Amino acid sequence: MTVVGTPQAPVTAYPIVVLAGPTGPSGGPTGSTGPTGITGAGAFTGPTGATGATGPSVTGPTGLAATGVTGATGRTGPPGSSITGPTGAAANLTGPTGPTGVDGPVMTIRGTSGGITGPTGGVTGTSELMAGLAQLSSVWFTFAPIRTGVALVIISGIVNNPTSGVGVTLRGRYGVGSAPAAGAAAAGNQFGRTQRTLQSGTTQFDTFVIHTRLEGLTLFANYWFDISIQNASSGNATIQDLQMSIIEV
Repeated sequence: MTVVGTPQAPVTAYPIVVLAGPTGPSGGPTGSTGPTGITGAGAFTGPTGATGATGPSVTGPTGLAATGVTGATGRTGPPGSSITGPTGAAANLTGPTGPTGVDGPVMTIRGTSGGITGPTGGVTGTSELMAGLAQLSSVWFTFAPIRTGVALVIISGIVNNPTSGVGVTLRGRYGVGSAPAAGAAAAGNQFGRTQRTLQSGTTQFDTFVIHTRLEGLTLFANYWFDISIQNASSGNATIQDLQMSIIEV
């Protein structure tokens, strides 16, 4: 084996080495720490000064109350007209009367069927005598108009004369004041048409109705209503099963 060496370059300069000397000894020991100084005093506040005197309170003088100068008087306008206007309508002028409305029924009085008859024992003879209905029942056979003084009056019932072939005449009557008693003489004013019956048998009864429209009745006056009975000749006439209605219209 062959070793080939690399030729070294020539040294042109060599380094200089400076060698230091030995380290000298350390200085002396550290001295002791001195004492701490006195703490300074805190912030000092001086004394409060005296309050000064209050200043004067002075109100200024009142201002002048002066009225301004009055302005000149304005110009007078032209005189007004002297013409009088037309007279107005009277304050209490009444307008035309409106039409009268239709009056409905104001009061109705109804009798009951049965239980009300004429005079006890009937009416004998040929004289016109009262049945005395208002005396027998003032509830059903009296009436007082309260609004119009016009009334529709209806009385109905049955009549008998036990004597065969003898007729009986019935009339409606009314008035004011004391009502007539049964068997009294004919009284008051007649209303409606006269009713006449004639039975062929002794036990027969005929029906009758007396009705009319009465006008001019005095308001709030108490009227009685009744029937008068009159035989044509002999016999003993009786009425019964009476009903009555009065309607103010």
